[in-house]
Amino acid sequence: MKLPYVLRGSFSSTRKYSSFNARKTFVEHFVNKHEHQFIKSSSVLPRADPSLSFVNAGMNQFKSVLLGTEEPAAPRVVNSQKCIRVGGKHNDLDAVGRDGTHHTFFEMLGNWSFADYFKEDACKMAWDLLTGPYNLDQEKFVVTYFGGDQKSKLKSDQDCADIWRSIGLKSRQIIPNGMSENFWEMGPVGPCGPCTEIYYNKGGKLMELWNLVFVEYERKEDGLLYLLPKKHVDTGMGLERLSRVLQNVDCNYDTDLFQPLFEITQKVSGKDKYSSSFGEEAILDTAYRILADHSRAISIAMADGIFPDQNYKLRKLVRKCFALSINVFQMNGNEILPHLVLKVTEILGETYPELRANLNRTVETLDQEYLLYLKMQSQAKSKWEALVEQFPALEALPDDHPGLEQAVLQVKDCKEISAELAFHLHTSLGVDKELIEGLAKCFNISVDLEGYQVNVDNQKKGSRATVGAEEKLLSENSVPPTGDESKYYWEYKNGHYIFPEHMDCKILALIQNKTLVNSVKAGSECDVVTDHTHFYHEAGGQVSDVGRLCSAKGTADIVDVQKHGKYVLHKVKVLEGELRHGDPSKLSLDCKHRLSCMQHHSATHLLNSALRKLIPNTYQRSCHVTQSYLTFDFTTPFSLKDEHVETIEDFVNEQIELALPIKRRVMSLQDLPENAVKRPGEHYPDIVSLITMGKEEQVSSEPCCGTHCNNTSDLLKFCILSTKSFGTGVRSVRATTGNLALTILQAGKEAEQEVLSLQSYLDSPEYDSFKASKEIKRMRAKFFEHDQIPLVVKRRLESWLKKIDKKVTQDNKNISRDILEKQVKELFLQQSDTMFVVSAFYSDSPEPLSLLRAQQMCSAEKPSLFISRDGDGCIRGRSYVPDIMLSEGFNAETWMQPVLNVFQAVGSPPKGKENKSVWMMKVKSGEELEDKKLVTKAVLEAENYARASLLLSTLKRKQ
Repeated sequence: MKLPYVLRGSFSSTRKYSSFNARKTFVEHFVNKHEHQFIKSSSVLPRADPSLSFVNAGMNQFKSVLLGTEEPAAPRVVNSQKCIRVGGKHNDLDAVGRDGTHHTFFEMLGNWSFADYFKEDACKMAWDLLTGPYNLDQEKFVVTYFGGDQKSKLKSDQDCADIWRSIGLKSRQIIPNGMSENFWEMGPVGPCGPCTEIYYNKGGKLMELWNLVFVEYERKEDGLLYLLPKKHVDTGMGLERLSRVLQNVDCNYDTDLFQPLFEITQKVSGKDKYSSSFGEEAILDTAYRILADHSRAISIAMADGIFPDQNYKLRKLVRKCFALSINVFQMNGNEILPHLVLKVTEILGETYPELRANLNRTVETLDQEYLLYLKMQSQAKSKWEALVEQFPALEALPDDHPGLEQAVLQVKDCKEISAELAFHLHTSLGVDKELIEGLAKCFNISVDLEGYQVNVDNQKKGSRATVGAEEKLLSENSVPPTGDESKYYWEYKNGHYIFPEHMDCKILALIQNKTLVNSVKAGSECDVVTDHTHFYHEAGGQVSDVGRLCSAKGTADIVDVQKHGKYVLHKVKVLEGELRHGDPSKLSLDCKHRLSCMQHHSATHLLNSALRKLIPNTYQRSCHVTQSYLTFDFTTPFSLKDEHVETIEDFVNEQIELALPIKRRVMSLQDLPENAVKRPGEHYPDIVSLITMGKEEQVSSEPCCGTHCNNTSDLLKFCILSTKSFGTGVRSVRATTGNLALTILQAGKEAEQEVLSLQSYLDSPEYDSFKASKEIKRMRAKFFEHDQIPLVVKRRLESWLKKIDKKVTQDNKNISRDILEKQVKELFLQQSDTMFVVSAFYSDSPEPLSLLRAQQMCSAEKPSLFISRDGDGCIRGRSYVPDIMLSEGFNAETWMQPVLNVFQAVGSPPKGKENKSVWMMKVKSGEELEDKKLVTKAVLEAENYARASLLLSTLKRKQ
């Protein structure tokens, strides 16, 4: 869809207190008056937390700070965090549109104190804002606090109650609550603490407005609570609810965050205006609300680099919008949504500039997603309808989940969904907890959700344990962290790289079988931790460095390097002597390996830039960089044609010839420039390296921890080796660069010359079609079975060889026909007066002799059985018995059986010949002399069988 106009300026509202100003006032209150540092919202893509599909709370980006594994950017922080809740514990999806408060996307305004201020200051700061700049009526507030819990042995939080009294609230406005309402916990384990919730009386109903959490405990694996060494404050207030209060409207959907979305929907669809009605019969207004809500979540998610093909929950939102547009608004499925995305960008674009930066990409993605939706609807409709017809209750389930059909087939015959089956459906088919419950309801069976959740939790714990085991082992034994800054240090002089080939170090730890050992002898493997290293560990898709570790007592090959937290682990194979804890050692880097990896990694960035320029709306899925090649997986609905491959190669090689500088800059993730290309789904650390290529106008700008060349000219050449397709919309490119690319390019030129020489041979007096066939087969194996020549050359050679092969094949067919006709004519002379015909034919032609043609040349009234040994490496057999002569004792199948026994083969009839009048055999040939012996024996066996069978048949007729 083409966008109707380009966004300029920011969204303005005529409301008395706009949502934009409500957000702005909140941030300024804490920054200017209370010395907080503003931290911009993190992406809704969770950072290093695979347990979440989206960031669903304001505290997500500070989770590691609360856990004590990361230092905060400042002791006092404020922000407005983008959040999406779809599924899981915080599932607002089913309620969205049906009430006035639930949303899939919302903004959480929050202020944090990390071991700085605590309860009193937090309450006073909140109260000052609510009653000061927001000017809300003090009499309409009610606050709750934690009233204690005997089971947990926690006393009532009287300090909090006293603070509110000192601020000026009356006793009737201060209410104690229990554990479930006023004790916040991050999860089954982790930081937690009492909270105080601020409510506002809106139209006679109390509405929760702000939650202030006092993080002072940690719940451990034993279920008990322990005091934290540092206390924190974590607060959260939803912008949508705040806007509702400040704008004095009845529900969130009546605020300036949603009303413009209703207006654009009505304008595009021509339906009746939104009327704020609720209930079962308010189908149109409910659809208005769902479209508006989902369009906000879709816009935010896609702007943050989350796409439907990666995230089923996002795809679910998109397809629900398509369905509503079709079924309720009677529009083309993707006719309304792009307009809503545009309006969302207008409303929120100044606060979240990524919406503007990625607007075109979002709209193009929706176009592609709609085409995929239509295709899916067409293909899956009949299969799903058949299942629904068999099991009508399935109609209540969404029909667009890619794994649901298989899940139904696995569940339909079960008496219950066990914990193991539920876990399998979740991990293998992507079926979430809600769908599993839906399946159980449809088939009226029970489901072990408790056991399922245990399996899910164990998987998460197992993953965390595997990742952290080595780090925990080393940390508990007070092993100092590894200094690895030197991996980015080298000299660059006149295009030559001078790496610190050797580095002195000390062995701090030896790990075998997840246990620290004092020594490791020759022939064994282990992980070695040193105090310093200049080896690059595997990261960013790039393989690790390799090399050698030498001490006075032993020598080892370093075959892999991994980083676990603060430690770099060198995986080694001890070659001689032994490695001992504490020994001074020397690390020796394989410099050629390192340089080749650098060349391929820099080429990967140029390839990414080329793809983004050539193909609209493409993005990186993953990459793998080695010393020999690179692979780059990316999304696109289009196939890569020859002209695309050549265009990509030309672009990359042009950048190489321009000799562009490649620079690395270390910066905060928040300071990344807007043009920096981030990989969707990638979890970046707070401090990143920005790799740029180019001068004033940058060709490439990506955050990346890999090692790179200093100049594009050092890549020498670039060529694509192959491309692959992985399912719908995912492609992969395999390429190489450097000296390897030069070698491949030269091999391509030589291959072209070989094929041209073969073409010339076809026109020469020495031309032999049999030899030409063998040469074509050799060339195909040499050029096409391995990535030994450039892809563009490979495809060109495929076309050339196809034309050559067509001529050679026809020549061979003509020769085979002539050979067959000659041998059949000789056969006629020998067996013209026999009751049946049995014979063997021999040919060196790569084209097999046609035994069908041989039988057609014979009398249709006479049984025949022919065997051929052809030049294509096969022995074939074909038996024929006229219909009038068929019997249980003598037919094509029984006649072929003695031949099959000789070759230990299995026969079969041709298609359409089920009456046993024709039977066939095909086996691989072996050594020529041995084959001739077997063929001779088979002919003899066939003759004997036919002779005996026909004689018996004659005797029966006479009787």
